[in-house]
Amino acid sequence: MNGSLALVGALMFASSGWFGYALANVLIQRWQGERYGDVWPLLVVPACAIAGAEFGLRETNPLHLLSLSFIVVALIALVRCDVRLHSTPPWLSLIPLAGICAVALLQHAYAVPLTALLVCIPFAGVALATKGTGMSWSDVRVAALGASLLGLFPAVIAFSAAGLLLAFIQWGLRRHAPVQIVPYLVGATAVAALAFGG
Repeated sequence: MNGSLALVGALMFASSGWFGYALANVLIQRWQGERYGDVWPLLVVPACAIAGAEFGLRETNPLHLLSLSFIVVALIALVRCDVRLHSTPPWLSLIPLAGICAVALLQHAYAVPLTALLVCIPFAGVALATKGTGMSWSDVRVAALGASLLGLFPAVIAFSAAGLLLAFIQWGLRRHAPVQIVPYLVGATAVAALAFGG
């Protein structure tokens, strides 16, 4: 059964990676009037397929894989929009976040929305202190989404590691210009979900 779900997960996540890429392109074209074609699908689709296969090996519920595949669409689109537009549409992170929290509340898993709130508080504090220049509200929303997927401890570990990696890269490149944090948060969420079995 797990072998079959691994194949299903790989196909679902690969498709989600492609749809996330396509959705982001639609948004980029709408906001900037430009159409992008690049090697993104060659990188994203195989990576999503590998992650989907790994989740499929762990899963016993195909519906859970299906729900995760919808979240993958949002995560890929968030990364691409942040890289190209330096911003993300609020609904792109708020809709999956609201869905996760709603399901959690129906199941009396109150820790899920509480975790999202607790983790995003320091991000929101930085966004307020820097007036959106050091950290944007897109980053705050994505941090809340990642935390709702991971749980408190994995989210703190993952986002702390992402912050250290970002600081190291900035120091190594001697850069002081604003950077896009969403790709680091999404990457940390994906790695932590695989590492902690999220």
